[in-house]
Amino acid sequence: MGFWWHWCGEKYLQLEHERLCFKVTVPDEVQRATKWREWHNALMAECGIIGMKLVKPVRRDGWWMTVAVLDGDYRRVGANGALDLDGTLVVLRRAEALVDAAAKRLTPAQELEGGVVPPVNIAETT
Repeated sequence: MGFWWHWCGEKYLQLEHERLCFKVTVPDEVQRATKWREWHNALMAECGIIGMKLVKPVRRDGWWMTVAVLDGDYRRVGANGALDLDGTLVVLRRAEALVDAAAKRLTPAQELEGGVVPPVNIAETT
C-alpha cells in the first residue's frame, strides 16, 4: 500500500510502508534515464542542506521511478513506543521542503501540462 502527495510537476513523494520515496514520472521512454539522473542529482545536492540523508535505490526503468529513499524509517516513535505523530510530520514536511528546493535547482523551466520545457538556450538562438 502506498500514499503519494506533494506533486511538483512530474516529481512527487510516496510512502511505501516504512519507506519515504522521492519519485518521478516519465512517460517518454527515451527521457527516463536522463530525467531520473537529473532529479536524483538535484535531490542529493539539496538533501544535506535540508538535513535529510537519502540513499540511492536500485534504478528500475519505468513510467514511475524511485530516484531516492530516506535512509531509515520516516516514522518517529516516542519513548513509550507509540507513534510520535508530531515528529513524523516534521520528517514529512522536511521532505516536502527538499522536493521544493531540488525542483528550484532544476529551474528556470516552465511547468506545462505536458511536462517541463527547458528554457531556450540564448547561445543557440544567436
